[in-house]
Parts: sequence; structure tokens; C-alpha cells
Amino acid sequence: MRPTGLKHLVLVAGGTGGHIFPAIGLGQWLSSRMPDLEISYVSGNRPLELEIYRNAGIEPVFLPCEGSPLGTGAIRAVTRWVQVLQSMRAMARFLGETKPDACVLFGGYISFPALVAGKLKRVRTLVHEQNAVAGKVTRLAARLGLVPLTGWKACRPFLKGQFEEIGVPVRPMKRLPRRDAWNKLGLGDLPDGRICLVLGGSLGSSALAGKVAEISGFPEFRGWSFLVM
Repeated sequence: MRPTGLKHLVLVAGGTGGHIFPAIGLGQWLSSRMPDLEISYVSGNRPLELEIYRNAGIEPVFLPCEGSPLGTGAIRAVTRWVQVLQSMRAMARFLGETKPDACVLFGGYISFPALVAGKLKRVRTLVHEQNAVAGKVTRLAARLGLVPLTGWKACRPFLKGQFEEIGVPVRPMKRLPRRDAWNKLGLGDLPDGRICLVLGGSLGSSALAGKVAEISGFPEFRGWSFLVM
């Protein structure tokens, strides 16, 4: 059933695939059921973000920002704070021109200027948290009165009743024969033995890769191949 009056929806996601792919999954699902719904995607301007969106056949609106100003050197932090302010203005202008019915934030650094612009333009804004530990933007949104939509039954630091569990949107997937799937990766010949796929994220991925390197030397895993994403 189509929500009454919903004509234009904005999905904001940037940084890594962990934020972008759920936004794309939701957009594709909505488009399949509501073909008249206009969906706009908003992202930062990192090359990786452009690659992910364009591989999905999507041309997003890019805000002039390349990352969070937090945790960086002094000069880089100043540059990024300027980019954040520029992105706030650009997002406010976009919302003012398009007048969407709602805006959904999927986390990542680019959700912060979108959150502020949405508040300024009085656009109904929702925030989705894909992780079991809420990111900075999600925590800020909660302090501003938004109820986070989460992918899991627990989401630190929130207590029960402070968030709503709805799950994580996923894209339609097609299972391929083993060799065809491997060939699409462009990694050479298909190895013998078992293959273990390890999915990491932008935070903690180095430690995870180190752990995989450690256990790959165990006798139990002799002959295994580990594919670390």
C-alpha cells in the first residue's frame, strides 16, 4: 500500500558500502512497489561513493564533502569543517528547491549536514542505524528528538524503547555458479579447497584482517582461501 501523499523521498548515504548499500536496497524495493515515487540519493564526493552508486545505475546528488572533520589533523580538520558548512548550504538549497516529503539518513559523515539542513527546512527526517553501536550522527539525531530505526535488537548506547528495530534493507541478489562468481571478481584462477568470505567495515577492518592472517596459518585451515572485503 502506498503511503498517502508520498511523492518524493530523499535517501542520504555516503562513506562506505555499509551505509550506501542499505539505502540503495530500500530505494530499489520502494521503486518496485511505487513506480511513481521520485527517489533522490545524496552522497559525499569520494570516488568510492561515486563508483558504488554508478555501478547500481544511480546518479546521486553530491555534496562538496569528502569526510568527517573529527579525528583528523588540524589543517585537514579545518578544511573539512568548511566542506561541512558548504554541504549544509547545498543540502538546504536542494531541499528548498525539491521540497521532498521525507528524508532518510543512513549514516556516515554526509548525514550530519543533511540532518542540520532537514531541521532548518522542516523536512520530515528519519535516521537508520545499520550497526549494533550507533554512530555519531545517529546519537546526535536521537538527542534532537528523532527515534533511530535500527537493524538489530540492541543498539548501544540506547536503551529499549529509545529506538525502533526494523532490520537492514538488502538488495536483490542473484546466486551464480561458483566459477562464474569467482570470475566476476577478477582475481585469477579459482582456488582449490574451501573459500571463506570475510566482510569487514571501515572501522576495525585492519584488526579483522590481522586476525584472518593469524588464523589462516592454523593447521585446521590449511588449504583454505580467505577473501577479505
